[in-house]
Amino acid sequence: MSCCGKMRQEFMGGMNTAVAKPNRVATDRTERQFVIVLEYIGDTSLTAIGSMTGRRYHFAGPGSRIVIDPRDRPGLVRVPKLRQVT
Repeated sequence: MSCCGKMRQEFMGGMNTAVAKPNRVATDRTERQFVIVLEYIGDTSLTAIGSMTGRRYHFAGPGSRIVIDPRDRPGLVRVPKLRQVT
C-alpha cells in the first residue's frame, strides 16, 4: 500500500507552484505619506550620504529637490541648508 504523500508529491510535481508578485504602485494615502522630498536652500551644490542606506544624494544647486529614502530622513534633515518639503 502506498502513502498518500507520495501520490500528492507526484501530482504536485507537474504543477508550477511559483506565484509571481504583482507590481505595486502607491495608490492609497497611507503609502504616499512615506514619500519624503528634501530641498537644498544653500548657495552652491551639496552631496549628502544617507546614514542608513549609504545612498548619495546630489543637490545640483539652490532649489534642487530630491525624493529620499525614508530611512535616511533622520540624518539628512539635520544637514544645514536641507529642508523637508513633503
